[in-house]
Amino acid sequence: CLILPGILNPIPAMFDRKNIDFLRSLEGSDLLIASISSSPLLLAKAGYLQGRRFTSGIPVEIMEYLDFVPRENAEAAPIICDGNLITATGVAYREFAVQTLRGLGIDCPDTIFQGIRSEMKPEDFVYRMGEENLQKFIAEYSSY
Repeated sequence: CLILPGILNPIPAMFDRKNIDFLRSLEGSDLLIASISSSPLLLAKAGYLQGRRFTSGIPVEIMEYLDFVPRENAEAAPIICDGNLITATGVAYREFAVQTLRGLGIDCPDTIFQGIRSEMKPEDFVYRMGEENLQKFIAEYSSY
């Protein structure tokens, strides 16, 4: 199992060739990959999300800016399981833990952790960062 945690600033990791090459090498493997929050960006950079459904905490503006993110496969949901890939938004960390355990063959009840405590709609899982923050992201991204 490979667990990719959320990253406050994923830009350096996206430009780490060894990191991306390692993730690329997992294509076709049956290894369980669990990725939460912003870390699906690394999988996207490695091409791993092509043809796979996923969710993330990645702001819409970043997904629109980065041409390697397969936006057509992104879903506004707390957690998505697609074969051996589990992705989740940061607020669904409890559900992420349960699904990862189950993916490893460990039986655990839904109630092992308390889940999201309020009803949420799909639009609650669409994140926006605003123009000013997008321009800061683009400037840093472009510096690589």
